[in-house]
Amino acid sequence: MQHAPAKPKSEDSGELAEDYAKRIMQARSKLGLSRKELAQKIFIQEKELEGFEQSKYKPSGTIVKKLEFALGVKLTEE
Repeated sequence: MQHAPAKPKSEDSGELAEDYAKRIMQARSKLGLSRKELAQKIFIQEKELEGFEQSKYKPSGTIVKKLEFALGVKLTEE
């Protein structure tokens, strides 16, 4: 019996939460970080972070992980 080839694992462990932008903003605010400070901390442009917080676009799996680590919040849903 043949098995289908294994699918590569996704970088993230689930789908991005519907309220990811709100979670990012609230966690950043709670930590007292400016957008500029958080962006520098995870090595992205401030405008990119602003776009995530305004739901203009979604962060990649790698950036999701960086945001989760820096902010101490979960941005994905299993």
